[in-house]
Amino acid sequence: MTLASLFVYPSSGPSGHLPPEGEGKDNRQTHWLPSFGGKLSAQLTDEGRYLAFAPYLRSKKITLFSYIVNLQSPLATKPHLWYYIGMISNTISQTISNITPASRSAAQAAAERWNSLAKPVGSLGLGEEAITQIAAIQGTPKVDISRRTLVIFCADNGVVSEGVSTVGSDVTAYMAEKFLSCGSAVAVMCKHTDTDICPVDVGMACDVAGIEPKKTSYGSKNIAREPAMSRNDAIKTIETGIGLAQEKACEGTRLLLTGEMGIGNTTTSAAAASVLMGMDPAQLTGPGTGLDPTGLEKKIDVIR
Repeated sequence: MTLASLFVYPSSGPSGHLPPEGEGKDNRQTHWLPSFGGKLSAQLTDEGRYLAFAPYLRSKKITLFSYIVNLQSPLATKPHLWYYIGMISNTISQTISNITPASRSAAQAAAERWNSLAKPVGSLGLGEEAITQIAAIQGTPKVDISRRTLVIFCADNGVVSEGVSTVGSDVTAYMAEKFLSCGSAVAVMCKHTDTDICPVDVGMACDVAGIEPKKTSYGSKNIAREPAMSRNDAIKTIETGIGLAQEKACEGTRLLLTGEMGIGNTTTSAAAASVLMGMDPAQLTGPGTGLDPTGLEKKIDVIR
């Protein structure tokens, strides 16, 4: 597995604008973005994304790979924020490069089909929007969601040991079992919508019979004390998700839904969001499983 590192900075200065250095092929504007160890060439596509190319020197070898950076996202408006993509594997890089833009023509055709029906325009609300979006993703107005699969990634968070949840990590395994026995709300919904449900163990603290083991470790480490996991384990876990998506597609799944289960997950997600968005954890942290005000303050302190 070839690894490389990429640093992307969304702004060349306080103004937040990137000065064009010239015109590239296919009507793309070529920009230079400052990055660690040199500059990074990026091309602005018609969809407002930057196709970036970064050479990374490692062991006297240059690895060249691409990554799509959406500079129209809210994160990109923060000039102080560095995007650290870092240590991307061939599998992840190739998967990203295979992602194609949604089809505007398919979306338009789907919308026109909705509007041709004998009903008030837009009367089905989010249902119409969802089908139109799926049409764009599938590249055809003839939407096919005949087989649906929900994949639930189950893992434990070591930070639970800090007392950030009202329940212990053992509840993760308990809930994972309920996914199989139709004893959880989402399992019941899957049953009544004829949706396959597939819980996967990507890091639970114990093994659960009947659930496919894909873990790199038995739970993550405590982020209040040390990194939750190694970078290699993070890459392996992402690749697990890619592999499962490909597997389900080969089995005939046309609509793939994803979910996750893990006590302590709101703590780790709030921690990641606060770093990525440059916001204080107090602005992003909630009570999770029902913490009282004192417990919530403790949770915020742990994240900080």
